[in-house]
Amino acid sequence: MPHRSPTEPCSLSVADLRTHPSPYFTRSQVAQILDIDVRTVSRMIERGDLTARRGGRKFLILKEPFLQWLGLTSA
Repeated sequence: MPHRSPTEPCSLSVADLRTHPSPYFTRSQVAQILDIDVRTVSRMIERGDLTARRGGRKFLILKEPFLQWLGLTSA
């Protein structure tokens, strides 16, 4: 995903989210999608609000549970 300034809105559409080629999103991508700080995404993972797996030193937010959490797919 291209870098954007903090005041620039996210340019991803719902179709972009559904067709995202990877089975996961990074914390930075989720922060951009939700227009929140990366630290907030980390806290959401710690609380169990978002389903994530650890990949080395990174947390990877699983695509399908994230889309369900957004209400874009059914369970």
